[in-house]
Amino acid sequence: MVLDISSLAKNVKERLKGNDNYLTTETFTTGAVVLIIIVIIVTLLISPASFRKPGSKISSSLTPIPSPSPTPTPIPLPRGPREYGVGNKYNPQLRSFKLSEFAPKIGEKQELTLKAIDTEGGKIVSIEVKLITDHKEKIYPMKLISGTSTDGEWFATWITDDTHDYKYNIVFTAINDKGQKATINPTFR
Repeated sequence: MVLDISSLAKNVKERLKGNDNYLTTETFTTGAVVLIIIVIIVTLLISPASFRKPGSKISSSLTPIPSPSPTPTPIPLPRGPREYGVGNKYNPQLRSFKLSEFAPKIGEKQELTLKAIDTEGGKIVSIEVKLITDHKEKIYPMKLISGTSTDGEWFATWITDDTHDYKYNIVFTAINDKGQKATINPTFR
């Protein structure tokens, strides 16, 4: 097929004058092809997943927004002093402890007294208490305040500087002069 520009120009001129009121095969084919291309482009823009191969992944630059999860409301702890009996089977043995204020507010002082004995004739050389709260873990050394290092009361104090709405644990660790170590972990929350 040889393209004759003069006859094409004559044909366009006749159509512009309105002398050509019928559809030719060429016009219909060209229109159909253009329509099919438009439908494919619109479909790809609206639903690219319908044209992907099985097993392939379509990546998106959008990151999904996580659903907010509700934060549980903490149950209030009782205020005031508390005393607990504890026990451990290893030496040194930790028997009981007292808290001056069970649920201190930030800025309030909390005092802790612990009764400890060495049942094998040794001497307790150190006791420490680790306080675990919502955002912090701190270790406080305890001092012997009454009795002896074999059977006595140990004491620590601190100013509360963190909340304990979700986490509130105490870990006692006692060591004697024989290298024996005992740990207890009372958990309040």
